[in-house]
Amino acid sequence: MTTSDTSKTEMDTTKPASTMAASRGIGNTYSYGIAIGIALAIGGFEMAWNVHARNTAMTMAGITISVDGSGCTPSALKMRAGTATYNIVNRSAQPLDWQILRDGEVVAGQTGIAPGTAAAVTQEMIAGDYQLICGSTAAPKGEIEVLPVTIIQR
Repeated sequence: MTTSDTSKTEMDTTKPASTMAASRGIGNTYSYGIAIGIALAIGGFEMAWNVHARNTAMTMAGITISVDGSGCTPSALKMRAGTATYNIVNRSAQPLDWQILRDGEVVAGQTGIAPGTAAAVTQEMIAGDYQLICGSTAAPKGEIEVLPVTIIQR
């Protein structure tokens, strides 16, 4: 081995050992700081998403349902329990009715919706299965499945 080769493998003695250890520690501190920052950002995003999901599960505004001579579109809905506003659009040439039934009883609805117009129906929906009257009582029916609201405590 030549003298120039040995100088490459030896430690740099011009810097004190405490300075070299400190510089390695600062790099690690920055790495840990970045990792902690990323973890906090992800945790904050998750918390904000959970709050958003919980709030939207409680109030559903603007569920549009088109009704024509062949029934409702969409004809099947699945949603969480809470207050829901349905915008019923009559796409037929006749006045029509739209109703929500539970166990054969009308819980909400709108009668006589004029052709080409819309009506809003707001209803507190509790967990369970509902049927839809789309057009008239003789018209095809749809369904709504309302799921219970799940509250997760941490």
